[in-house]
Amino acid sequence: MSARDFASLTHANHGKPLRWWRYTDAFAVADLHHHQGRTIGAVAVNNGTSCYWHEPLPPWPLYRVPALQARRDAPVLVVESEAAAEAAGALFADHVCVTWPGGSNAVDKADLAPLRGRAVVLWPDHDGAGVTAMERLQVRLRGIACTVALVVVPRGWPDRWTLAHTLPAGVTVETLRGLLREASRAPDNPGVVEAPCTLRPAADDNPRPQGEVGALCDSPVGAADDHDPEAVEKTPEALSSEDDVPVQMNAIAAPAVVSDWPAPDFAMLDDDPVGDLPAFPVDVLPPFWRHWSRGAAREANAPVDLVALSLLTTAAGLIGGARRIAPVPSWSEPCVLWTALVGAPACGKTAALETSLRLVRALDRDLADVNAAQQRRHVTARAVARAEEWWWRDGVRGAVANRRAAPEIPAIAQETEAFAPRRLIADDPALGAMCAALRGNPRGVLLVRDPLADWLNDNARGADNSFWQASWSGNACSIAARRACVVSLDCTAVSILGTIRPEAITAALARRDADAAARLLFAWPPRAAFEPLPDMMAVDDQMALAALGALRDLPEAVRVLPLTPDARMAFDRFRRRHHDQAGRLEGCEADWWSRGAGSVLRLAGVLMFLAWSQERIMPEPTQVALWAMRAAIGLWLEYLWPHARGVFQLAGGSVQERQARRALRWLQHHGKAEVSRTELRRSALGRTCDAAETGRVAEALVMGGWLRPVSAITRGRPPVRWTVNDALHATRGL
Repeated sequence: MSARDFASLTHANHGKPLRWWRYTDAFAVADLHHHQGRTIGAVAVNNGTSCYWHEPLPPWPLYRVPALQARRDAPVLVVESEAAAEAAGALFADHVCVTWPGGSNAVDKADLAPLRGRAVVLWPDHDGAGVTAMERLQVRLRGIACTVALVVVPRGWPDRWTLAHTLPAGVTVETLRGLLREASRAPDNPGVVEAPCTLRPAADDNPRPQGEVGALCDSPVGAADDHDPEAVEKTPEALSSEDDVPVQMNAIAAPAVVSDWPAPDFAMLDDDPVGDLPAFPVDVLPPFWRHWSRGAAREANAPVDLVALSLLTTAAGLIGGARRIAPVPSWSEPCVLWTALVGAPACGKTAALETSLRLVRALDRDLADVNAAQQRRHVTARAVARAEEWWWRDGVRGAVANRRAAPEIPAIAQETEAFAPRRLIADDPALGAMCAALRGNPRGVLLVRDPLADWLNDNARGADNSFWQASWSGNACSIAARRACVVSLDCTAVSILGTIRPEAITAALARRDADAAARLLFAWPPRAAFEPLPDMMAVDDQMALAALGALRDLPEAVRVLPLTPDARMAFDRFRRRHHDQAGRLEGCEADWWSRGAGSVLRLAGVLMFLAWSQERIMPEPTQVALWAMRAAIGLWLEYLWPHARGVFQLAGGSVQERQARRALRWLQHHGKAEVSRTELRRSALGRTCDAAETGRVAEALVMGGWLRPVSAITRGRPPVRWTVNDALHATRGL
């Protein structure tokens, strides 16, 4: 979903934003109402032509950077939300008050460059997550800021209190300024590594382990940041058209009940990716295929995203390893794509997949006469070979009887392998079936799996894994067939096109040795709007059939296409940006990102040949042009990457996050009030983790506010147990 400006943007799942916070002209955060009754934040961007929901690559800008630039000598106060930043600006006029987008779980994504050389004070929200976020920010600021100080909020103040709320009972504005002055007098020296000041809620006396679990805090903005509804009501301006509401900082509120649990991270229960994903940029397709994709989507009542990705993957399956794209002589990529169409049942996945497959099946049927003629020649050759073998054996018998040297078997007497017809589509991923398909079509085939989840679960087993790695690269491979026979294939290029349901993604990506997901291109669009049946055919299938037929009939000899000089410069610029961002990712996202350069080359090659196929009045392309490279880069960065992130966020993003989500769901389902490490390892995690890994999963749940260690006084070694937050069971069924 997109709009001309931020104020006109509406979220598909959460409706009209409650309030907008503009960071820059191209970056803004919206407060949205979640169905569980809380307020969440979601990031939107402006690409110059339209605004849409999307989390760009970090670093993300700070809020109120223009004020930082205008007052270069003023001290800086960093708070945890936009509402708190606006309220703090009214309270502490001598400070520049800023924040970062995404709340406590996105602190590692903030761009800290504007704070270089500044005197910085950190004011955490009064909860465990807020203090942890500020401690992490304090560490990041060492070596950047001139000084860093951390405000210590008194333990008796209400849990989750922020500067945007009304003052606690007995507290005045001068009290707040005193806390700020006290922190500023004892700043942390950024050049010295020392233990940061800590603050915990009154009932949370056990310090929470950090270290490895800290990575779990880097979760999506909209799912992890709980903007308090009270803060939204008392926050001035930003981008909303609502009237400003003054902040009542001098009002005395009744004492709040301090919970003995920190605020839990409800994002760990959320099964939906945050925000809308961008729509497929159909304009990257050549003109004929652009029109065909839109028409085919209308006929199938399916999202054009799925139709377009099916087309690109189908074209890649027809080209296969016969054409390779090489930015330099020592590096080439085949025109091989692996694509997963993601969506709920009846969302149009299969219908979209069939728009291209029906054309390829028609091309497959056209090969029937060719295959029949080849089979006749093959049968004749086998009969000749058997006859020649009989005469050779007769000669051997005669030579042995007369004590002469036996003749060597002639080449014509050696029987050939079983006949394998040329097929364009394969539907059986078993090694034997794939070997037969590739012998019949050495340039490569298209494997279609509907659904794809079973292939994702099984492809990484033993010899299968080696084969699929070779098929992704279009390399030669030797396969052990029946009777200890080894079949050697010169090219194993296999493009893959399949569908998968969102609920199957977590299980399909849970295998630690399954790296196939890092090679998949994901498309996860919303369900298509209802379209009445067209009066006539919306697409020209005959012209599309002829175009794809041209790809099928490309000469078999392998050809390598270099990049034009300007396309190579564009690709190198992309590689530089790609390299700079790689170190900021982890888990599945890092694995998928690492294959970006190769995927861009493959997409550029497929787009070049699709453009050629629609005309066919010129010789086939011999170089990859600049337009194709720009289209491939834009498609990968602005569409495929956000959709892949949405998929990985649903699956947890990393093994540890997925395991934590799985354990939390098990605790909720079984209504557990207490749980032991043994129960977590054996029952909740199904023995997929050892004791140390189970401990780290439990630490993640402690950090998320869902578990608390139980102290037991016993003789000998005490059992390792945790108490479960009652809030987990209160949310059951939501």
